Amino acid sequence: MTVPVLAVTEPIGPAEAPLLILGPSLGTSTIMWEQVVPALAGPHRVALWDLPGHGASPAAVDPFTVAELADAVAALAAGFGADRIDYAGVSLGGAVGLELAAGIRSWCPRRRSCARARRSPPPTAGTSAPPRCARRAPRR
Repeated sequence: MTVPVLAVTEPIGPAEAPLLILGPSLGTSTIMWEQVVPALAGPHRVALWDLPGHGASPAAVDPFTVAELADAVAALAAGFGADRIDYAGVSLGGAVGLELAAGIRSWCPRRRSCARARRSPPPTAGTSAPPRCARRAPRR
């Protein structure tokens, strides 16, 4: 196994702002974040990365793990001179964020993990409602 090579954008936003790294889902690229970057780039320096074989990142030659993806993202952050980061990711990008939070706690002091599905799974056999954990939160 090896740490994959990742493409990353130059940070967008004020140089003195905290670094926010945004991670993609499988099958997407940095373009998935383009609508929100302008709003995030005021209070943050925003950098986006692509998974191997997606967007501007070269395809991986060797197998890699989520932990090794997290190591690659940590190296990107260190390359920007960050001693602490904020991070958000979707799907596989979110799993990388969990690895970062677990492995480098000082980098991600405020950790949150959120998951939301558009639809609940079908009801469990013999019941009329989805399992409690699958119920949608009320809208506010």
